[in-house]
Parts: sequence; C-alpha cells; structure tokens
Amino acid sequence: MDTPGGAPAPDPTPPAVPAGEPSDAEPATPSGDPGRPARETRGQLRGSSVLLVGRLLSVGVNLVTQVLIARYLTTTDFGAFAYAMSMVTLVGGLIGLGFDRAISRFLPIYDEGRDYPKFFGTLLLVVGVVVGLGATAVLLVIGLQGWLVGRIASDPLAVALLAVMIALAPIEALDGVLTDLFAVFRSTRTIFVRRYILGPGLRLAVVAVLIATANDVDFLAAGYVIAGAMGIVLYGTMLPRMLRGAGILQHLSLRSIRIPLREVASYTFPLLTLDIVLLFMSSLDALIVGSVHGSAEVAELRVVESTARMNSLVFTTFSIMFVPAAARFFARGDRASMRDLYWRTAAWMAVLSFPIFALTFSLAEPVTVALFEERYRSSGIILAILSLARFIDAALGANGQTIRIFGGIKETVLINIATAIIHLVLAVILIPPFQALGAAVAILLTYIIFNILKQYALRRVAGVPMFDTAYLPIYGSIVGAAVVIGIAEVTINPPLWAALGLAGVGSLVVLALGRRSLRIGETFPELLRFPGARFFR
Repeated sequence: MDTPGGAPAPDPTPPAVPAGEPSDAEPATPSGDPGRPARETRGQLRGSSVLLVGRLLSVGVNLVTQVLIARYLTTTDFGAFAYAMSMVTLVGGLIGLGFDRAISRFLPIYDEGRDYPKFFGTLLLVVGVVVGLGATAVLLVIGLQGWLVGRIASDPLAVALLAVMIALAPIEALDGVLTDLFAVFRSTRTIFVRRYILGPGLRLAVVAVLIATANDVDFLAAGYVIAGAMGIVLYGTMLPRMLRGAGILQHLSLRSIRIPLREVASYTFPLLTLDIVLLFMSSLDALIVGSVHGSAEVAELRVVESTARMNSLVFTTFSIMFVPAAARFFARGDRASMRDLYWRTAAWMAVLSFPIFALTFSLAEPVTVALFEERYRSSGIILAILSLARFIDAALGANGQTIRIFGGIKETVLINIATAIIHLVLAVILIPPFQALGAAVAILLTYIIFNILKQYALRRVAGVPMFDTAYLPIYGSIVGAAVVIGIAEVTINPPLWAALGLAGVGSLVVLALGRRSLRIGETFPELLRFPGARFFR
C-alpha cells in the first residue's frame, strides 16, 4: 500500500543505513549500466509471474483438498480439525520470534556488500531459533495435552488433533525460511516445484488415501505432518546446489561465521507485533468463535476462509521476489527505481487478483454453494466480506514490507499495536452477538484501518506516493467491474457458468484499460508474437 500525493523527486542520496545494516555495502549498479534497475524490475515481475502460475496450480489443488475434507468429514470433525489448524498457525507464526523475516531483508543486503560471514551467521541464527523454539512448543503441547482440555478448547477431539498437528508449526515455519532463501537468488524453479507442486500434491494424496480407506480425522492430521516433513527434506537436498550455483557456498567458513544477533534482533523483535496482528485476524477469531459458540460456528467461518484467502495469493506470491529486489535497491540508495518497482508490482497484483475477487466477492453465494453444498449457504456473505478485506490488502501492494525494508521499525510497531488493539475490541464486541458473521466484519474493518495507517507511513519512510494517478484507470475499472458483476448476480441471478463468463469478461476489460500502465509488452515481449496480443502493448 502507499502514500499520498505525487511521487517525490528522485533522491540521489542513498538512505541512511539503519542499525543492523552493513555500512560497507558496495553499490551493485555500475555507473555504465543505467538500464540494470529496469531489467531487475522486469526480471522480478517475470519471476513472480512464473511463481504465480505455480501458485494458481497449488490453489486449485488446495481448493480440491479443502472441498474433499469439508464434504467427507462431519461438521463437528471438520470444526475440530480447523480449530487445531488455527492453533498450529498461531504457534507457527510466533516460534520464529520474527527472525524468519531476516532472510529476505538481510541476506540480499549482505550479499550486495559481500559480507559472507554475516550472511551465513544470519542463516544459522534464523534456522536455530525456528528449530529450537519449534521443538519446545511440540513438547509442551504433547506434555500438557490433558491440561489443555477445557482451557483452550472444550472439545477433547480438537486438543487430541492439536497434539498431533503441532509438529506442523516448526515444519511450516522452516519451510517459509527456506522459500525466502531460495527467493534471494531468484531460484524460481525450485520454489515452483517444491512449494506449488509437491507440497499441495502430497496433501491431496493424504486426503485421497483418507477417503479411499474410509479413515478418520486422526489419520488426516498425521498425514499432514508427514507431508510437511517430506517437503523440508526435499528443500534440504536442493540447498547446497543452489548456494554453489549462486557463488555463495565457496565463501562458507565455519571459523569466520559472525552471528549478527543484535542487528537482526533490533529489526525482527519489534515485528512480533505484526505477527500478533495477522494472527488476530486469522486464528484468534476462530478461537473466540469456538469458545463462545462451539465447533459448528467455527466451521461456518473457516470453511470459506481458505477460499477468501485466494485473494491474497497474487500478493504473497509476488512478495516472495519483491522483498529481496526491494532490499537490493535500498542497499544501493536507488529510491527512484524503488518507487517504480513498488507501483508496477502493486498494479500487477491488483489486476491479476481481480478474477479471484470477482468470483469470491461479486459471486460469493453461488460459489460457496457450488463448493461446499447447500448446508454452507449462509457462509456466502462471510466469504464476500473476507474476500473484500483480503483484496483491499493485496491490491495496494507490499506497503508493510517496503516500510520495514527502509527501516521504519518504529512506525511498524506503532501501527501493529494500534491495529491489534482495534481488532481485539472489534472481535469482542461483534463475535458474541453476530457469531461468525461478526468475526468477518471485524476482520474487514481491521484490514481497512491497517492499510490506511500503513499507506500514510509508507510516504514518510520510503518516499513512495500513496497513489500514483497513472494507475487510476486500473483501480477505477476494478471497482466498476466488481459492482457491475455483483448487480448482475443480484438482479438477474444468472446460472453459475454465465456468471463465471461475466467475471472473465470483466477481467479482460480491467486488463485492457490498464495495459499501458502495466507495460505488458515491455515486461513480456514474447507475448506479442501471439495473434491479437499487440493490442496490449
């Protein structure tokens, strides 16, 4: 997300190096190669687009997996499974203590400055924290299983599933660390295969075996853990080859490793407040709903949450490559290239997210019934609200990441604390009387406030404008198309296939109106060889 006003004049002075940055970082852009930043921006967008294809494949597989689980399990069993997954997400987001964010920010900067002792020291520190605290969390949950019944959940089945699935917390945290590491060196192929093909495929295989053998939810929980562990093993086998190919492994010396604990901690510890905000808007709401209204209401909320989260898939996919690229621009003091990178990436995020938004917002009720059957029709309005929240957050770009890259830790902490308090208040007020619907409204209001605050901070910290008027046709067409599709659904109530076609037409209109701002021909010149593609130059 961004900042008010027009883009400020380019600042030729590199930004001040905040605490924890290598002061001797060498400028990586040779004076004789002024086109390098543009090529890197284009390369980041192309790499992100490749990952998006993989992400779409994984989303399709994950959606099938979710639908099969929801249809196979009873509502109570599905609610218990969803409750356990919420706790796993909560624990997994905290065990890294924020150190996991050091990978995508510090490693590109240390690489630019050729500071390899700190490069490997940071990697060792992050992995050590995740593994150590993750193992501690697993042992505590297993050992206190009996005590947890009636204290964190009234359903003994939910606690029993948690005791099995808690191992997923450190596994998924470590998986995220390794993904960020591969992204630092643009290893898109490895991320594509491991994260978007193998991972979802293994979970789908677990569900297929579950149904074929008529097993129960305990089998599902254990299968998810085994599938996650297999993914980590694959990443581990690919890591040495990737570091060797990037010319990094040859600089590894165990005797020279320097762990920059103070530098990394001064950046990461304050960001635990961000984890609190994100977890409040995902896992905590389900926990409150479950405690007040029971597992059936948790199912009402959680059954559509993964579908609404699809609105964030472009954002999260593009962020994988965006953060290291932005960190390199920061290390060089190239603010003009940073502004171009930010807004071009944000525009692509908005346009590529729109088809999903049209389906999950404008066509929320028919999509919910088609996916999860008539018994979940009442979750349609919840899907629409959650989708709007996610799309607002995604369509404005990686504002939070950019603020942190430019050293806006104080601003980040203040925004996160304020947002967490606001969301907690909203959840406590809205969930008891309105159940799952109240949780959805609380999430939407929180996302709106969250992004307003971040956009204001972005201009102050990074000099990126809140809105670039060059992208007004894109965002205006998105709003107009979403409204038209929604009105058609309410008034005409077309069959689902016709509504999907309408959403497709709306997506093409959005793409056509934004073609000049997106610079499609410049970013993907090979597409111009296809018939009719020159219209999008």
